[in-house]
Amino acid sequence: MCALLAAPAIAQQFDSEAPRQAARLLQPAQYQSAIHKVDDAVPVVTHTYLFTLQTKWGPMKAYGYDALVLRLRELYAIQALDDTSKTEAYGKALAKGATAPIRAAEHLISDPGGTIGGIPRGIGAMFGRIGDSLGGGKSDDGVIGTATGGAAKKRQIAVRYNVSPYSANKVLQDKIGDLARAEAFGGLTASVATMAMPGGVGMVFTLTRTSENMTALLRDRTPAELRELNYDTLRNLGVGVEPARHFLANPHYDPGVQTHTVQSLGALAGVRQIDSFVQLASVAEHDEDAFLYQRIAQMMAGYHRGVARIDNVGVIHGLPVALSVNRDALLFVPMDELLWTQRSSQTAAAFEQIVNPLQPRRKELWISGHASDQIKRELAARGWTVNENARGRLYDIM
Repeated sequence: MCALLAAPAIAQQFDSEAPRQAARLLQPAQYQSAIHKVDDAVPVVTHTYLFTLQTKWGPMKAYGYDALVLRLRELYAIQALDDTSKTEAYGKALAKGATAPIRAAEHLISDPGGTIGGIPRGIGAMFGRIGDSLGGGKSDDGVIGTATGGAAKKRQIAVRYNVSPYSANKVLQDKIGDLARAEAFGGLTASVATMAMPGGVGMVFTLTRTSENMTALLRDRTPAELRELNYDTLRNLGVGVEPARHFLANPHYDPGVQTHTVQSLGALAGVRQIDSFVQLASVAEHDEDAFLYQRIAQMMAGYHRGVARIDNVGVIHGLPVALSVNRDALLFVPMDELLWTQRSSQTAAAFEQIVNPLQPRRKELWISGHASDQIKRELAARGWTVNENARGRLYDIM
């Protein structure tokens, strides 16, 4: 890797990687509310913001803007569930359902914000694998026993409150479990529960129609049914039996992330070599890796539907590279702020080694957020076009 990536950067001036100011990155409602505040200093880790939130329920972290939006949705849902729990009707219903046969969700982590520590994964891990190559399930519905129908109730409540039924946020899952108990066994009506739905600032994070259609699957299908649906989708895309099973068995893809990933790939029907991307995504070693591949799949689907048709998706030295029908080379990378640094100059050299032999008509890099002027100049000198702000254009945050 050293021999390949050691070429000196063309530019002598690199972008600053100093922490950013949260107030400059976020909308006021995202930065601070009655239930949370984002720490002012936001480190940039491999072109991705690392947010720390102080909340009513303890400190939490979010690696990336997309993850922050999901975390904020969860916070507003928790607050709304808190408000619901204070109603007289809720108290009576919960007491009535107190003896129902409900068991805890063993798969939920006790550190929903990722505050235990560790190095963020995702993009950094993928880039690391690219360099190395060039140089050389979570539990199902477990909050309420499926036999009682409570598992379906829990899924319905999660979607009603605009969050994933499979969120690893223990505070959220505990409150959803209590409300499911009150509704399923205590006679609480959904109309009473929705009186405390998040409004105003919380609705800034409402899902779009596209994502609502996707979350309807999570609401209406059991995890087993989702796996069957995802398996059929992969097989219809030409993915082999063993690669499909290997992907579906990866424990870092909860049923929600797995379904978002596979059903996004389903929009690429007719595109060749989807199986190579699925095999790459199967190596996810952390939840952040799985979330990364989900968003890459979403970006490819969004490009295929709304920009130009993709002909094939290959994986070269660990990097997913798509070719359009016009032979444009396409790289889709969910990142917040693309900077020109020593490391990115090396990564750019690696991209050249990977993409140039394809002899593409154009080379395009699609990113979720924005890029610095410096890196746009550097990549333009190498023949690359940087397409910014793909978030919302190619994909929804889910």
